[in-house]
Amino acid sequence: MFKKITIIDNVILFPDQFARLGACANSIELGLGLSTEEIARRLLIFEKTGAKVDCITECGSERLSEDELVSVLRETDCLITCWQPITRPVLEKLAGHLKLVLYWTDITRIDRKAADELGIVVDNVPDYGTQAVSEYVFACLLEMLRRPSYHIKRAHSGSYDYENFKHARKGVFLTDDIFEETLRGKRLGIAGFGRIGQQVGIIAKCGFGMDASYFSRTRKKAAEQMGIEYSSLEEMFETCDVVTAHFPATVTSPVIDRQLLYRLRPSAIFVNTGSAAAVDYEALLESLEAKRFRAILDVHPGIPDRKRLNKIDNLIYTYRTAWYTKQSLARKGEILIGKLERYANQLGR
Repeated sequence: MFKKITIIDNVILFPDQFARLGACANSIELGLGLSTEEIARRLLIFEKTGAKVDCITECGSERLSEDELVSVLRETDCLITCWQPITRPVLEKLAGHLKLVLYWTDITRIDRKAADELGIVVDNVPDYGTQAVSEYVFACLLEMLRRPSYHIKRAHSGSYDYENFKHARKGVFLTDDIFEETLRGKRLGIAGFGRIGQQVGIIAKCGFGMDASYFSRTRKKAAEQMGIEYSSLEEMFETCDVVTAHFPATVTSPVIDRQLLYRLRPSAIFVNTGSAAAVDYEALLESLEAKRFRAILDVHPGIPDRKRLNKIDNLIYTYRTAWYTKQSLARKGEILIGKLERYANQLGR
């Protein structure tokens, strides 16, 4: 059991998970971020000034200076955090008593080399929303290609496209008269083939009857055996009807640049639910504004510029929604508490 667990960000736990958290330490200190009013004030500032933040939820966490962090953690042997950077000097001052730093997700904010040298364990929750993100890709593709929300609104207003077509007595239709398309038979390119990319490939092949190819730094024999072909990015962007990007957060510079985006056909759809930094975002928006192709975006380099994005009618965009389900939140909390319990048990031996 830990002597003291300190949480310095708003980590989301369900009641049963929170109860288990309390059983892992003699005392728990909760630094659950800022007031609702302060978060709202900061959001307004960021929106007006365009100040850089990685994620809106950062607005609800208070960054501690190195001295403040050392003071807050002076009796802590376990830290749980999401956004707090932790440097070597801080770790050196805490090494006498700090045993574990457990990140909610992003483990890149701590000097891991220093932690390892000082005997401080660093861990995180890397995989909790694979299924949710994979499903979200197809939910948005179906929204773009089948337009269920459009037809729901039409039905509520008493206007039905099918009846309008049937009574128009045109006799012959042009393909441009009908916007809806099926996924079956389309070719999907998956750029970045980790856990999420692989699950997207399985859903595409087995669920929708799509042809699929992937790009990765390493070849995936199991995927190739089920008919998901390896492809270069250049070939993928030239030949695929849909390209979906799934690079991890550790990718911090564009893999998908302006030249690759220009290879997409006008009918193509580009999807990004992975690292926003993996794509040349400005080039992407310029291409969309020029109607070069269509896109679905759930990630952005900071808070989305709604004024600009709302004018792009060949774009569906959301904000970090792909992972957000009951099941993902429950899984994330379960993994976090499960790891915490194992570390606490090891201390008790």
